[in-house]
This record gives sequence, C-alpha cells and structure tokens, in this order.
Amino acid sequence: VRVAEVYRKLVATVEAEKAFEEAATAVQKDKRWIGYQEMEADLANRRKVLQAKPAIVDETTKKRLEQEYVVKAQAAKSLLEEFELFRQKRREELTRERVTGSRKRLDELRALVEKIAADQGYDLLLDSSGYSNTGVPVMLYAKNPADLTGQVLEVLGSAVVKDEETAP
Repeated sequence: VRVAEVYRKLVATVEAEKAFEEAATAVQKDKRWIGYQEMEADLANRRKVLQAKPAIVDETTKKRLEQEYVVKAQAAKSLLEEFELFRQKRREELTRERVTGSRKRLDELRALVEKIAADQGYDLLLDSSGYSNTGVPVMLYAKNPADLTGQVLEVLGSAVVKDEETAP
C-alpha cells in the first residue's frame, strides 16, 4: 500500500491542511501586527520630517518631535516583541494540533489497512511509499507486488479526495 498517497487523498487531511494554512495566515491579521505596521508607517513619516533639508520645523518643535519619535519607536519595538511571542506560541500550537490530527488519521488508516490485509489473508504488508531514516525506500524489492492502495481508497469512498479534485 502507498500510505502516503492514501493519506494525501483523505478529505480529512485536505481539510486539516486548509485549516492549518488559514490559521497560519490569520496570525498576520492580528491586531498587534497591524498596529506595529501602522506605528512603523508613522515613524517613517516622522523620520522624513526630522531629516528634511532644509528643516521644515523650528528647533523647539524638532526637539519635541525627536522625543515623541523615541517614545513611539520604543512602543513599536515592544509591540513587535509582543507580536513575535504571540506568533511563536500560535505556530507551536498549530503545529501540535497538526501533528495530533495527522497521527490520528494515520492510526485510523493503519487500522483500515490491517483489516483489509487480514480479510484477504496477507501475512505481511509493506508501505511502498515509506522511507527509512536514510531516505531509502522501506521496500527494496518485490517481485510482482500486490498493491492494495486502490482497494484502500475504494473502501474509504467519500472520505478521500478524487484525483481530479487535487489536480493543480
């Protein structure tokens, strides 16, 4: 059985990956990130005023603007640090959810494959899409191997995405 192929075609896998991508994208819409970007735009405008040649503000106004700039720059830095911490924690959380869901789907798939193999009287069944820790396929040789991938996909029925639905 090519477990990797079946796993990729599971509707639950496709939906989980879509949800993961949406959640990861949503992080960039967080109010801290948006606030930081707004602060950075404001700071860029203030830099232009402060660095203008010839000066477009008097010396007293310039000193006040410089002080405001320092305060705003520190606030922007703090907000960025807060966002980075949030993003890191959220990414860890999403990764943990992804791994947990993946393990659950793989366990269910393994149970189904074991049942099909037992029902058909096989003594041994290998994942022909699997690789060892050295990157070498687990199955190195098989003379006329019986491939149950099609049968596994058939038993799963509507729980898998059809090939035409996954084509780019």
